[in-house]
Amino acid sequence: MSDFPRSLRSRWSDGETTIGAWLTYREPLLAEIAALAGYDYVCIDLQHGLMDLDTASHMLSATVRTETVPMARVPWNEPGIIGRVLDAGAFAVVIPMVNTADEARRAVE
Repeated sequence: MSDFPRSLRSRWSDGETTIGAWLTYREPLLAEIAALAGYDYVCIDLQHGLMDLDTASHMLSATVRTETVPMARVPWNEPGIIGRVLDAGAFAVVIPMVNTADEARRAVE
């Protein structure tokens, strides 16, 4: 694989449009279907979605055999949950409620 997965950041920097699926229902099959449908990314929403970390982990795993970038939106800016979704297979993390430079630095750490 040449540059798989090509990062969304590099694609956006090149001015490309990307299309993703935002999943809130706790069903790994939905994540697999979305990934196989050809979306550029699939985001598992743990903030407003109905799933817990265990279900989100199964949903992230369901995207593995595709070229879709697996993402997760965590419930809040907390290193433990961010680390766990990364360990579960998320290539990117959306962190809500980051309103200041200090909160952004904390999220990146």
